[in-house]
Amino acid sequence: MKLLSLGTPDVRFVVIHGMGSIGKTTLAKSIFKCISSQFQSCSFLSNIRDNDILSLQQKLSCEILGIRYPSIIDADEGRDMIEERLGNKEVILVLDDMDKRDQLMKLAGKSSWFGPGSRIIITTRNTYFLSPQTDTLDDVIIPLSHQDFFYYEMKEMQFHHALQLFSKHSFESDSPPQDYINISSEIVETTGGLPLALEVIGSLLHSKSMRTWKGTLKKLKKVPDKDVQKKLLISYRELEYDQQQIFLDIACHCIGEERILAHYMWKACGFVPKTELDVLIHLSLIKVIKDDKLWMHDQLRDLGREIVRQECVPHLGKGSRLWCPTVALDVVQNNLVNDNLKVIYLASCNYLNRTPDFSKCMNLKKLVIKHCTRLEEIDTSINQLGHLKYLEIKGKDYLAQRNIFPTIPLSLDSIGGLKFLSVLKVEYHYGLRKLPHSIGELLGLKHLSLHECPNLRELPNSIGKLRSLIHLDLYYTGVSALPDSIGRLESLLELNLSSTKIAELPYSIGNLRRLKVMLLCYSKIRELPKSIWTLENLENLSANSCENLEGEIPIEISELSQLKTLDLSRTKVSRLPMTINRLFNLKELHLGYCKRLQLLPNLPQSVTNLVLSSSSLQALPNLSNLTDISCLTISDYTCSESSIIERGRILHPNLEWLRKLHKLNCLDVAFSNSDPYPIDFSSLSQLWSLQITCADLLSLTSLPSSLKALTLRDVKTPIAWSLFSNLDNLSILKFSDCPLREIKFQNVLGQLVNLQRLLVSKCKSLERLSNVSSLKEHQSLWVTYCPRLIEIKSEPSSTGDCSSPERPIPDTLKLEKLCALEVNKCESLQKIPDASDASVSECPRLDGF
Repeated sequence: MKLLSLGTPDVRFVVIHGMGSIGKTTLAKSIFKCISSQFQSCSFLSNIRDNDILSLQQKLSCEILGIRYPSIIDADEGRDMIEERLGNKEVILVLDDMDKRDQLMKLAGKSSWFGPGSRIIITTRNTYFLSPQTDTLDDVIIPLSHQDFFYYEMKEMQFHHALQLFSKHSFESDSPPQDYINISSEIVETTGGLPLALEVIGSLLHSKSMRTWKGTLKKLKKVPDKDVQKKLLISYRELEYDQQQIFLDIACHCIGEERILAHYMWKACGFVPKTELDVLIHLSLIKVIKDDKLWMHDQLRDLGREIVRQECVPHLGKGSRLWCPTVALDVVQNNLVNDNLKVIYLASCNYLNRTPDFSKCMNLKKLVIKHCTRLEEIDTSINQLGHLKYLEIKGKDYLAQRNIFPTIPLSLDSIGGLKFLSVLKVEYHYGLRKLPHSIGELLGLKHLSLHECPNLRELPNSIGKLRSLIHLDLYYTGVSALPDSIGRLESLLELNLSSTKIAELPYSIGNLRRLKVMLLCYSKIRELPKSIWTLENLENLSANSCENLEGEIPIEISELSQLKTLDLSRTKVSRLPMTINRLFNLKELHLGYCKRLQLLPNLPQSVTNLVLSSSSLQALPNLSNLTDISCLTISDYTCSESSIIERGRILHPNLEWLRKLHKLNCLDVAFSNSDPYPIDFSSLSQLWSLQITCADLLSLTSLPSSLKALTLRDVKTPIAWSLFSNLDNLSILKFSDCPLREIKFQNVLGQLVNLQRLLVSKCKSLERLSNVSSLKEHQSLWVTYCPRLIEIKSEPSSTGDCSSPERPIPDTLKLEKLCALEVNKCESLQKIPDASDASVSECPRLDGF
């Protein structure tokens, strides 16, 4: 309803999109029924893609224009009449199940066709016809707002709503009987929250015995209900051949996989993956979720696998894709393969020490071998797999594997013949000790990951022949040096050397002119070679926690004109060059715990995220030129290797320049030896998170009402609660490391309607919390790591003297309205108020807990 923005004079198109059978039409009907009376005219055009335009125009003319018997000869005439006569009417129009742009243009072509305040609701599985064309792999598929269009994605129902819908059809009530709760919950989870599936399966089980319920649940877990599957097939059958193949690949073996890796494989197969994935996304058959991973609903996954099953009934091994490890191993070992076999997935075959003979799998394009802990040899027949595009060999966590199978080596000598391989992943394998020289023959390889193979000590010089390689991951390998030939990887975009023993980069690294990402975190790197500054396309240079990296960063850093992220946190870097202000694309600069850094030069105005903490800072930088910054952390604290806090020397820092940073969202300020000069933060109207070390809160003359989270550290004076009176949006308030003996809450906290959580943490001198009854029923109190805390009181304290541990402890009042009280690791605590929800741990002196 928010997207509809009823009452505003603009004309809006609201697009409800999502996979088939998820409830788009039901939602549109509900909205239409609720609001249609607020408009001059209304019309609901159902099932548009299965009706001809002419008949739909006639219905629209009748319902909205009031033409009882419209005489429309063709669709163009109908379009002209609608455009001409709708302009003075405020209408609500629903265009249900639309899938072509021509339908839209002839029924509701432009916002100018309609009178002010009109709303057009479109339901569709496919937003492709509404979206602008894109060319790059990572473009956002669906625009959030494109001209007058606003998009709402229908998602799976929340569990309690899904259970309620299921119960209405299976029990004719809002909830299942007590003895059916568990099995009903399992069935609802199996359907994945699809309204149609819930309705069909619920109706099927109405008035049936428990035996039937259990049998149906067992079937649902194996194969989706046929009626639901038939509905879902509607979208699948509309796909072209290549799109169907990609859909089946995702359903059988790509869910949770990084999109870019699957992209390489499909491209090597002759598909156009960017275009085909766009179509699948717009048809709501797949999604790309966090970390750019492919995702598919369980029902659609089961649909895809059922389609593959039907290829080979009654012999499952004859299908094109084998995702069940036991079936896959049986098929290969017993020579039951067929020419159509494209994917083999072998997982947790714990007694497999040598891969089977693959010589009859000549059309195999993807081979995955996971968690086969005894595997030590790849059969030489793998060399014959001329169509193989993707090979993954993945062990278990190497520490656990080392304890069980410490000496099993893994040989990859037979992979040199895989001329068309695009992706090679050998990860988490303790037995990989070397790469064969023949790896240089994989000329089509784009992605090589040796992630967490700690016994791999070196790379062969032939690796420089991989001119097509885009991604090289050596994270946590035993590699201590890169061969000079690394500079010949002219296509390389990302190089991960994190947690390696590499101390020096070869000069040839400067030849990687296309490189965008270089990760050196936790490596042994001592310095950055000057040749690195020739990497003109580098966007991310991360050297976090490189403890051997020290000294000055060379002035040549200004040559990295495309650099967006520079991370030197937890290094011994002592100085940045003045030329850093020439990095006009720099967005993020991380200098946390750089304890030798003394001065910060002027930074480019482009910076939006800055972290700076150093106990060696000689002066507080003036950052008033960073007018686009949204996140800022600045401190003269650092933490030594033995976790000892090292404090700086900056006295009375002047933070007045902060008031000019109007785009700040998050601010963390910590200076160890004194309070800053008084400062008014009220001008920071976009600030929602503030963490500040402040001995005297009077130095904070005003806070912005936009704050949602506030942390106050090292407060030494009685708290001036009036400071919080305007914080109507505050949700979390935290006191940390405050050397106060008593914190006495005041009623102003109860008046903050959005305040949900109050936290008191690491206040080592704190002995009493009082007037807790000032908190309201929607608020919770968390107290942790306060070793001297003796009591938490409901009422105000009668004395400010907390010096004597022998004083009497008065009875406490009940806090029946407090949402929650949680106390942890308060060793001296003796009494707490009763609360409706109290949780206590590691408080040995507290009776009853």
